[in-house]
Amino acid sequence: MILREYTRNSTGIQFDPRTKIILLILCVISATIAPSLLYESVLVFAIATGALCYVAYRLTRFAGIGEQIETYEAWLVPLVFILLGIYILWENHTISWLWNLVF
Repeated sequence: MILREYTRNSTGIQFDPRTKIILLILCVISATIAPSLLYESVLVFAIATGALCYVAYRLTRFAGIGEQIETYEAWLVPLVFILLGIYILWENHTISWLWNLVF
């Protein structure tokens, strides 16, 4: 399920970890678009977020897929964040800059 209520006493909306991953990936993709295209990138971001949330919702409705994702989410979420961070560092040439700074 896209939105999950973790506790009955919590306030506000708490997103499922899969939704957080999708939103993070979309933020990185939209950040690579030229700043002069702000309105277009906001529109694309909004449409893509809605579409990917709907696809994730439909995928978790298939028998067994939601349970499988919840089984592996404890290591899948950190792995995606680490790989995404390494990708961002690589694309911005931060790794080579740090390498040259240290050695």
